[in-house]
Amino acid sequence: MKRKHLFKIFCIVLALPFCAWGQELSQVVPADTFSTPHFRIMYERGISIENIRAVADDIELVFGDFNAKVMLRLPKEIPTVLSASFVGLMRRISGRIESPAFYSHDTLYIVSWNDAGIARERMLPILRFAIAYSILDRGSVHGTPRWLTYGYALRYANIELPLTPPPVAYMRSFDDFTEEGQQSNNPKEIGDYNYLLLKTLDFLINRYGEQKFISLFMAISSDKTLEEGFEKTFGEKYRDIEKAWRVYIDTQVGKSVPRKGDEPKHQEK
Repeated sequence: MKRKHLFKIFCIVLALPFCAWGQELSQVVPADTFSTPHFRIMYERGISIENIRAVADDIELVFGDFNAKVMLRLPKEIPTVLSASFVGLMRRISGRIESPAFYSHDTLYIVSWNDAGIARERMLPILRFAIAYSILDRGSVHGTPRWLTYGYALRYANIELPLTPPPVAYMRSFDDFTEEGQQSNNPKEIGDYNYLLLKTLDFLINRYGEQKFISLFMAISSDKTLEEGFEKTFGEKYRDIEKAWRVYIDTQVGKSVPRKGDEPKHQEK
């Protein structure tokens, strides 16, 4: 098939309603399916079945490992996995062709790394993150802040990020992670955010243990606020935990200070 015809196909695909891609894609691009115990994998015809089996084995391994580690209420329906070399789709949606997986609207999209020239060791951490985040996001839906689900998925994935401590952290409360996450819009800011987030999870897990930290997701899911969930799970006052966390963060960076204009007249000491 000529390249211009392939380009037209991809344009049609990209014009489909976003939430229906998983279904409509198989109607626009010839696709076959491969079933696993927990996933239904759609893949572009022409990709070797050996490559698809490799993808299937990896996602089942990651899913099973996370399921055993984090006992949350899992969704009744496991998302369809689109595993294919849709390079045009990846470039349009993720903006980074080197990122071979992303999760959106109940579908995990994977570009088969064997067909896209992506090494397996680079793919597995991304799969770990995508599956962990999707399970946490759907298993703890009642007010769990994104920074908690994102942070633990990032930690679980063990993605090798070139992170360095920032000279200063504009963090005075756990709620600041929500605001800082929204303001981060360049690689340096995102790197600083990820560093402080991972250090925060280190603090909580080292202080209380990983299983107790994981139970925090369930506590918040039981219609409790973040503050109530912290106090029920960790057995300490929320503000006392926050103060101890600020002391710890100050040992990891130059200093935790408010942003200019946000500083109160009398800072809490």
